[in-house]
Amino acid sequence: MRKTSKELETALANCNELHNKMLEVLDSKSVEHQIEWIRNMHVHYNEISGRIQSFIAKERDLENAQKQNPLRLEKVKVPLFTEEKRDYP
Repeated sequence: MRKTSKELETALANCNELHNKMLEVLDSKSVEHQIEWIRNMHVHYNEISGRIQSFIAKERDLENAQKQNPLRLEKVKVPLFTEEKRDYP
């Protein structure tokens, strides 16, 4: 999903660049229509990007919850070695 998010960001940047070049050659009537089009593209991009970020955050939270061990175990008590082999099995 992160890769898709980066690809989407790159595609929007490319679209903006080409859109700006296209605006230079259009007449004034077409420019207004094209500006509205790019605004809609930004709205869609923000919506999709928000969904992706929300999905990534949910996945990260799920992974963190799975990593945490809710069961707390007491540490094993190891007897001290007193140089007597029979006391230390």
